[in-house]
Amino acid sequence: MIKKLMIAALLAAGIVSGKAYELSHPCLLHTEADFEYAKSHLGEEPFASALKKLKGSQYCKTSYRPSPVEYLARLDATNWKDLNSRWENAGIADLWYEGIHNNYTQFMRDAAAAYQLALLYKLEGNRTAAEASKNILVEWSKKNKGILVNRAGEIIDPNERLIMFQPYQMAVAAEMLRDYNGWGLGSEFKGVVEWLDKSFYWVAKAQLDLQNASGGGHYWQNWDLASMTTILALGILADKESYITEAIDYYKGKGGGPGNILKGVPYLHRDPDSEEMLGQGNELGRDQGHNTLCASVLGTFCQMGLAIGEDLFAYDDYRALKFAEYVAKYNLAQASLYPDPMQNFTAMGVGSSDKDFVYPHSGFPYTSYTYGDGGVMSEPSQASRGMVRPGWDCWAGYANDHGLSAIYSCEMAERIRPDGGGGQYSTNSGGFDQIGFSTLMNYRPYRAPEAADTQKFECIADTWVREDSPRIVNGSTGKIELKKNEIQDDDKNVVGANYHIGLMTFTYHPAAGREIERGTLHLVTERVKGGDVSVYAYPNDFNEATANWDTERTFLAAVGAPITSFTAAGQKGKSIYDGGISEDNCNLAAWTNDVDITEYLQTLPEGTAHVSFMLRQDGDQVCFFSKDNQGQANAFAGTAGATNLLASELKPYLEVKYVEVVKPDEDEEKGDEEEPGTGEDEPGGEPEEPGDVENPDTPDDPSEDAGVEAFEGEMQQAEYYTLQGLKIPTPRAGEYYIVKSGDKVMKTIYLEK
Repeated sequence: MIKKLMIAALLAAGIVSGKAYELSHPCLLHTEADFEYAKSHLGEEPFASALKKLKGSQYCKTSYRPSPVEYLARLDATNWKDLNSRWENAGIADLWYEGIHNNYTQFMRDAAAAYQLALLYKLEGNRTAAEASKNILVEWSKKNKGILVNRAGEIIDPNERLIMFQPYQMAVAAEMLRDYNGWGLGSEFKGVVEWLDKSFYWVAKAQLDLQNASGGGHYWQNWDLASMTTILALGILADKESYITEAIDYYKGKGGGPGNILKGVPYLHRDPDSEEMLGQGNELGRDQGHNTLCASVLGTFCQMGLAIGEDLFAYDDYRALKFAEYVAKYNLAQASLYPDPMQNFTAMGVGSSDKDFVYPHSGFPYTSYTYGDGGVMSEPSQASRGMVRPGWDCWAGYANDHGLSAIYSCEMAERIRPDGGGGQYSTNSGGFDQIGFSTLMNYRPYRAPEAADTQKFECIADTWVREDSPRIVNGSTGKIELKKNEIQDDDKNVVGANYHIGLMTFTYHPAAGREIERGTLHLVTERVKGGDVSVYAYPNDFNEATANWDTERTFLAAVGAPITSFTAAGQKGKSIYDGGISEDNCNLAAWTNDVDITEYLQTLPEGTAHVSFMLRQDGDQVCFFSKDNQGQANAFAGTAGATNLLASELKPYLEVKYVEVVKPDEDEEKGDEEEPGTGEDEPGGEPEEPGDVENPDTPDDPSEDAGVEAFEGEMQQAEYYTLQGLKIPTPRAGEYYIVKSGDKVMKTIYLEK
């Protein structure tokens, strides 16, 4: 079943814009291609063990029967367990019975069973399992009237919003059963969809609306994720464009709470043990139970987007993946602490002290922050550290399938593979709040990326410092300010000047064996008053948290000519978000600076890991948006077509465009076969050797034999990297490789297919 949806937004000026989604059902978390891939590998590992784990679950029995309730409740036991004045005041005393306050546990168990049985049907064609799953959904749709509310139809306890961890699981199960006996075309399916929509959409929406109104600050990230995932699931199941838009827009920077990925992962840090970036999450300083829950549910949310063609993993330069990497690394325990195999693992945590973990607590980069009832959180919380939750093959599978480095997610996935689902980790809600079985549906081996025509490199450190306040660090949140202030004597004579300078560092792993056609430093102007900006190659590393003028004085005194200079784009005397901007400046392009730094990048040696720049202006103030810009610039306010710009649109980056590398034509490479002694240059001479093992041909003139021999001969001494700079375990035919010994580049080779 294929349906096209136009996800459209009517802007203030009356301009309609949007994105068309082609929904090819099933496309809620899993696609038909996903099912076919899994089915074709069920006889192999890790799929065979993963299927065994599914079939061993008590919630994947075809004899399973549901326990629906009329009104769902997840209420605080202190206030609601017993019949009291609260029930009377809410006007629902007649609905009370022993245990009603936490009857959501029946829902969570039945939701897990509905999903697991539907999954068994899709993978093995087990029609009895499909019938049992369908029965769960139908019985709930007939009996349940949603959550327990007061006489005014209002939520009576905030904890009821946490019931949203279950509706999306029910929706995924219904989606998988569409093709069972044509069920997706009948009245029962329609009844299930209407029940889920009517009963739970308004609850999830109320959570996001509350966050939008308040700007967040109280409810943690997992609350938002539960509601966002339910809304997205209902939108896909019911073909409702507005729901899909609502959930994805909230995630992509427009949400008021930490379900907005820019608020949920507010800080990025360079990993001290690799070239990766780690994303510090909203609940990292709270405890690891909730922090790992966020990783599991966020992976499901992003996978749902991927199933409809919206790559939410990749949004804002893979911010979600950086978050998963931090969660995985901090909770990665020593391998010996995990059962092998993981078939009978029923606990939810491993490790009890810092020595039980691979990476010590003290070594993690961290920014202190304050949030909600958590107060000031000055370090990663060690509470519940080592929590094991399913879902890590969702992250690892995505990274491997896209040729991305995700060191810690992949290692965590390997530790707990094969993962299970509801009922296989705990009998309480923590064991059911994530859907699980990611090994079975998401495991993918590493696939080296193809060479891209262009690459983008993110800014990993930026700040600005002032000469007139040498010991004051000016954090880069929001912008980097450049300025030259004249110093005057009492008679108004100019006797000197002081500067505000900017410092920026970018990751930089250029593709091996490819020539750079153009390198661009991309900056967006926040404010401009005039004056040219000079860009200097900056040779030093700097710490953006401690950078100050004293540490930059030596470099600035000795600095030579800049590598380039440019005039900042934008309307003089204005900020990008000011009202009254002229019509020709009323677009993002008018504030965008694409600075040509091609010649400088071409001089950098192979193996360069990152590049840094100093920015200086000999005139009035110029400000550029930084990597840490949070939220949105209310750009072009008061003008026709007014709109907001997302933080992701304003961040600095490097872009490199490559000259196309033409591989030798197969016929040209082989050449005409000649008898010994008939070569044109050396009549009567010996035939030419295929290649010199000690000095193999370059990628422009590859030699298959020499390349393979060189690779095998140095296997023990060298490190091997793909053209994307990612370490891989085995050589792959049809790829260029940099062969390194330590930091020294030994040679570049090409392995023929």
